[in-house]
Amino acid sequence: MEGVELELERRSRFLNSLIEKKKAKEQQEQYNRLNVRVRASDMPIPLQTRAFKCARDQLDSMPGKLDSKRLALALKKLEDMEISHFEEYKEDEAFVESMQTLSISPSLDSCPSSRKEKPNPEAEPGPPHEALFFVLACLPVFELLNMSEVCLSFRDAVSKDVLPWLNIMIDRPLSTRLSNEILWEITSKANCRLRTLVLRSCQNVTDDGLQRVAEKNPFISKLHLPACTGLTPEGIIEAVKTLSQHPKNLKSLRINGIYNIKKEHIETLSSYLQMNPPHQKLPPILYHHYRSSPSSSTENGRIIDVDICPKCNEVKMVFDCPRETCRRMRDMLFEVCRGCNFCIPRCEECGGCVHAEELEDAACADILCSDCWLHLPKCNYCNKPYCKQHTDQQFSSPGCTGFICEACHVTAIANSSWNDDAVE
Repeated sequence: MEGVELELERRSRFLNSLIEKKKAKEQQEQYNRLNVRVRASDMPIPLQTRAFKCARDQLDSMPGKLDSKRLALALKKLEDMEISHFEEYKEDEAFVESMQTLSISPSLDSCPSSRKEKPNPEAEPGPPHEALFFVLACLPVFELLNMSEVCLSFRDAVSKDVLPWLNIMIDRPLSTRLSNEILWEITSKANCRLRTLVLRSCQNVTDDGLQRVAEKNPFISKLHLPACTGLTPEGIIEAVKTLSQHPKNLKSLRINGIYNIKKEHIETLSSYLQMNPPHQKLPPILYHHYRSSPSSSTENGRIIDVDICPKCNEVKMVFDCPRETCRRMRDMLFEVCRGCNFCIPRCEECGGCVHAEELEDAACADILCSDCWLHLPKCNYCNKPYCKQHTDQQFSSPGCTGFICEACHVTAIANSSWNDDAVE
């Protein structure tokens, strides 16, 4: 009998070992499909979203870098796997131990038995995956500063490495707080090797601050200063003059939204820059593309984003018309509907020129042509559509399909209140 019991015990151990190996193999296959070893708890969820969205938008156009779409997809799969697998195997101790070994341990706050367990020293968070360091070089300054607070490795990489500071992009909410002193401290981290300087709506940056940066960073190739109202045309000309001392360096200048730029200023800037030859045909700038994505729509080979409007002779953003008839006339050197938005009304949806007889009313007070007006859904009361950019202003109508515009919604509430007061 003892021999039989020993044989049964041996077979039982053998079967258990096979089961454990099968589980480990399945878990390893799932892990290999992710192609990344990242513990989600190493970074805050909002920071992950911003960081990987920026990586998806910018890393794909950079050869030799990590495939950011795969990286972002891996992170999303990782978060989904943590939740689903933990709910499915929360009673399986072997699975939890294997997840901890892979440094992808799920959150155990919802499991009472897990809260009582002592922390395993071997399951402590390790250093971040090397792939995340490729993302740092493409993050705006706000996300970059947040990443430096995640762990010591990121803090050292952000503070000591020059690579993340070669391309500086400052947007909201940092733009309202940026001053000349802070700008100097940030750009100094590039060690005079700054390549890109993008300041959006940085109203506190002045000519002196920009000139100081230009003198210490002569290799700037992109200088984007949209809506930096603290700058003057003279200050921009001085900075461009400084950067133009190194030929073929400055290849992109964006100054839309800066006050008091005249035709003479554009001519002076053109003399310092290597402008496109007159016979070179540049891609058109379409109004509706510019409204949806101002930065990407102007990256079309133009050195300066603004131009001299052929209608009013003022320096503004000059748009072309996407209509086929207007394109044919433009090919014949007739610039009938080429001009700024103030001279030529344009449809918010298609960007085409709109004549007075085809202007249509919209619930958001934007301009729509007749064709776009017909294809857009209308308010149930006033029969006015929203353009796609303002669809978030719609109010759903209870009990029926469609929507109610904001004006009709306010009117309905006011009438309802008046009727209630009259009844009382």
